[in-house]
Amino acid sequence: MPRFETDSGGLSNLIYWQEQFVMSSIGFIKRIIPFLATLTIGLFIASFFVDLVPRPFVFAEGRRRRCHDFQELYMQEHDRRIQVEQELNRMRQNPIPLHSQPWTDQDAFVPPPTVVRIPRTVR
Repeated sequence: MPRFETDSGGLSNLIYWQEQFVMSSIGFIKRIIPFLATLTIGLFIASFFVDLVPRPFVFAEGRRRRCHDFQELYMQEHDRRIQVEQELNRMRQNPIPLHSQPWTDQDAFVPPPTVVRIPRTVR
């Protein structure tokens, strides 16, 4: 296409940009059509070997039960952890004084007597 020279150059710039747009559009179409054709042929060939339709996401019964068991174990462990933390906080708030009072009664703790067995004599 011939370019027209004007005072402002507006018409020639417009024609130049139209030519660039058409050329870039043709280049884009030349690249996208082979890509789409290759993709279509590839999906067609792949459809013979694998299912292209997504399956619904369903757990097997054993897997669902195992997941439920692990969730139950986690909740039990979580409850135990909370219980231990509460007990620890209670012990920190109310400490037991072990060495603050001396033992005044000597007979307060009497260990149990030990049983001594006498071996039998062999005749």
